[in-house]
Amino acid sequence: MKPQELSAVQTLALQALVNSGRLRAVPPDLKKAERFLFQSGESLSEIGKIDGAKLKHAIAYDSAHDVAESLVAAYGYATTNGTGQHQTLGEVLTIIFTESVNESAAEMFEQLRNDRNNIRYRSNEIGQAQANAAVQCAITLLTAAKKILAT
Repeated sequence: MKPQELSAVQTLALQALVNSGRLRAVPPDLKKAERFLFQSGESLSEIGKIDGAKLKHAIAYDSAHDVAESLVAAYGYATTNGTGQHQTLGEVLTIIFTESVNESAAEMFEQLRNDRNNIRYRSNEIGQAQANAAVQCAITLLTAAKKILAT
C-alpha cells in the first residue's frame, strides 16, 4: 500500500479538521487501513444475499464508513472521541475525493449518514432504491480508495 500524495489544498483542509479538534494527527497505519478496506470489501461481497432494504442500507453504510476509516488511517489521522465522528469521516471523504470523478459518491456519504440516523433513531422506513443507491455509493468509494491507496 502506497497512498497517493495529497494536494496542498487537501492537506490544509485535513489540518483544519485537526485544528477544530475533530481529527487528530497520528502516525499513518497502513495495516489498519488494509483491514478497513478488507472489511468493506467483505461486507459488499455478501450484500447480494440480502433482500431487506434496511439491512442492505446498514451494511452499505458501514462499508462506506470503513472506506473512510481506511483513508483516515492511511494518511495519519484519527477521529476524536465524541459526537460528530461520522460527520467528520464524511468530510474526510469529500476532501480526499474533491475534484475527482468520485466526488459525488463522497458527498453522498452524508445522505447515507442522514438516512442511517433516520432509520436508527426515528424508525423511518427505507426503500430498495435508497438501499441500492447506498450499495452503489459504497462500491464506488471502495474502488476509488483502493486506487488512491494503491492496493
